[in-house]
Amino acid sequence: PPRSTPLYSSAASDVYKRQCIYRLGNLTLLEASLNKEAAQKSYEEKKEIFKKSKVNITNQIPIDYNHWNEESISKRQRKLAKNAKSIWSIQF
Repeated sequence: PPRSTPLYSSAASDVYKRQCIYRLGNLTLLEASLNKEAAQKSYEEKKEIFKKSKVNITNQIPIDYNHWNEESISKRQRKLAKNAKSIWSIQF
């Protein structure tokens, strides 16, 4: 599971952490070596790591989001849900 990062610093409330950390918009696919490198880094540092990923939805994150916060997570979650709906739509 994701670990606390500077986004979820001690200044952030436990409620805020629970609202964001396990949301779909806050999760991404990342190669094991890059995941290890990203570990506890800030979003600014992770952006450079995400750019190295061969996974399109991951290397697109730093292009689409300058900052990583609850608003960014919600926006990305809506985008992922819209993409999923178009990919896995059921025709009756």
